[in-house]
Amino acid sequence: MKTYVAHLSNFNLSDGIYYLSKDNYKSINKFSCLKEFENLDHKDTLIVLLPSMLVGSFPFKSNEKLSQQVNLATSSLILTQIFLATYLKMIF
Repeated sequence: MKTYVAHLSNFNLSDGIYYLSKDNYKSINKFSCLKEFENLDHKDTLIVLLPSMLVGSFPFKSNEKLSQQVNLATSSLILTQIFLATYLKMIF
């Protein structure tokens, strides 16, 4: 059983990076399409972190003075912090 944690790198939800549990999430792996995960075994887990600006319950106002990539990174960081806080509450 493997766990994949993927971060999207654009608003089209088409590519990004992922980490894999088999190496303790140390290596950065790139993917160019979410279809690359279609061959996962039913025992595997795929966690895709969406930027908060794409999720209605966590609104994010982009800063027009910054690039789209910086806004995406900022919203992903916010969502990662929320995910980790929720996960830590569940295990403790």
